[in-house]
Amino acid sequence: MLVGDVVKKITIICAVVVALVAVGVLYYLLFMRGSVSAITSLDGQEVSPALMSQLYSIANNGTLADGIGIGAAASGLPLVVNGSALVLDGKPVVMYVGADACPYCAITRWGLVIALMRFGNFTSLHYTTSNASDVFANSATFTFYNSSYSSNLLNFSEAEVMTTNEKPLQTPTAIQNATFGKYNLNNTALPSEIRGSIPFIDFANKSIQVGALVSPEAIVGKNWAEITDEMHNGSSTVAQEIIGSANVFTARICASNSSLRQAAACNQSYIARIKLIG
Repeated sequence: MLVGDVVKKITIICAVVVALVAVGVLYYLLFMRGSVSAITSLDGQEVSPALMSQLYSIANNGTLADGIGIGAAASGLPLVVNGSALVLDGKPVVMYVGADACPYCAITRWGLVIALMRFGNFTSLHYTTSNASDVFANSATFTFYNSSYSSNLLNFSEAEVMTTNEKPLQTPTAIQNATFGKYNLNNTALPSEIRGSIPFIDFANKSIQVGALVSPEAIVGKNWAEITDEMHNGSSTVAQEIIGSANVFTARICASNSSLRQAAACNQSYIARIKLIG
């Protein structure tokens, strides 16, 4: 069974986590706590340069990352699989399969964006929110659909298989389908109840993440600027969840290929600590 087959059989699969344009209008939408309609009205729009700058600043704040370490992600570390190296053009591949509608994908993307920003650059990253009828409804997040990522160190392969309104979106490639099938859907090392679940992240076939590391609850009802502001406070739940997840993802990226050992992001003190735990 392929990724597309899984999506067709059910409305959406989300893994149980941890325990189971006027400038004034744009300013309001981004920086004021508003209604659900104010948040969702940004769906599909390109992330503002100001917010992108904030995210890069957080991603590369070594002091903040070191103080948080694994944070709230302690109970959901990725599974080591040690498969044949997943490499494209001589660079290891981080593969993500998710859906815009999925609230667990929503919280996962925050941490994955921060982690990937430590190795390269996003262009045209877009806003989206999770489904309005699901749990943790309308969670503010990003979509990798229509976005692009560049890095001299790694490749990023993504598929968002559903829109926020649960309509088909991207069709996974043959490689994405094969990887999803082998390391997720048909992986007997995973509990049967979560096989085939999203979000799914494959770190160059060296380790995988099935489901979210943390709960989306902390970001519900907040807009992107509020979530970003809270990440600056290392003791906040948002920072503990998102930066903690980002740190785990970063450690897994660093462990995915020997070519990454000298990368600046892989020589932070918290990386060694996470490797010992994982």
